[in-house]
Formats: sequence, C-alpha cells, structure tokens
Amino acid sequence: MLSPTDWPEAFHIQADAFSEDPLMTWLLGGRDQRERERRFHGFLVTYAATRTFRDNAEVHAIADGGASAIWMRPPGHFVQPVGEQLRMLPGLLRILGRSLPRALGFLGTAEKQHPADLDHWYLLGLATRRDRQGQGLGGLLLRFGLEHVDAERMPAYLESSNPRNISLYERHGFRVTKPLDLPAGAPPVTAMWRDGAAPGGGAG
Repeated sequence: MLSPTDWPEAFHIQADAFSEDPLMTWLLGGRDQRERERRFHGFLVTYAATRTFRDNAEVHAIADGGASAIWMRPPGHFVQPVGEQLRMLPGLLRILGRSLPRALGFLGTAEKQHPADLDHWYLLGLATRRDRQGQGLGGLLLRFGLEHVDAERMPAYLESSNPRNISLYERHGFRVTKPLDLPAGAPPVTAMWRDGAAPGGGAG
C-alpha cells in the first residue's frame, strides 16, 4: 500500500491507462491522448486532496510502476459533503473546462446506482500502463487487493468501463450485475459484484 506522498505517481499510471478508455474519451474529450491523460491525472490529484478520499482510499502499485489500483474501504459508498464538492469546483474547472458538466453528471448518475445496502470494498480503478499491458500485471495487483478483501470476508464492487476487462474480473470472482443507466451517447459501463469470502474459503 502506498503512502499519500506516492499517490501522484500511481495516478500517472491510471491516467496513462485510461487515456484511451471509451468512457474517459467520452467524458474528458481533449484533442488527443496526452490531453486526456493530463486531465484525468489532474482530476485524480484534485479528488485525492479531499478528506473523503484521504480517509477512505488505499492505493496499491507494482514496484516497477507498471500498474496501480485504487480501492475505497468499506462501507464503499461515499457522498462528499457539499462544502467539499464546492471547494473542488475551481480546480476541476481549470482541469476539465467544458467537459466538467458531463463529468460531474456521470459521477452523480453512477453514485445513485452504487449499491448501498451492504458494506463492501470499492475498486475505483485498476490500471496497467499501455506499454505494459498483456503481461499479467493487472491480474497480479487485483489478486493482491482481493487477498485483503477476503481476509475481512467482505464483498467487493467495481464498474468496468471497457468490455474487454470483464473476463479478467470474472476470473477473479466478480459477476456482472447490470449495465449502468447512463445518458444518451455514453459508452457502456458494467457494474460487477463479488461476494464476500466464506469462512475457511474463497469468495462465493
């Protein structure tokens, strides 16, 4: 687990990996991949400066910087205080510009569909640098995080913004629950759930 001083480098991994993701391309716009990467990294840094993130996040990374994961601890569903949201707005506006309303609209819509009836770990982002993909780093880091989740016998939740990644999550015990209901024009985002580990065994 990384200390907060190391989070920005883990966010660079996330930004690199998601810069060509269908959802991020739709949300962030930008003239090219580097612009989307800059915007997403700036968003993560801004969000990570909030108390809600600092108090609830765990950030993991492969030692050589090839992959990173962002988890939110139980209860897994968080509503930022209004004051915190307002303090974020100037920074987000500088980073996202005209993409800000679309990004905030998506976040609000996804939050309303986030399961809140059971406490869980929330996998906010699992990312492998584009030049390191296909080497098994994402699966390695996912197993590391799920060992901790299983030790607590807790369920886990994620939203997959790329259909190609669904099979990876299924191999690690997640199952598709539903497609998120998103605004017209948005690419598909799939909600996935993993039951908590049974006593003496793995996840059900």
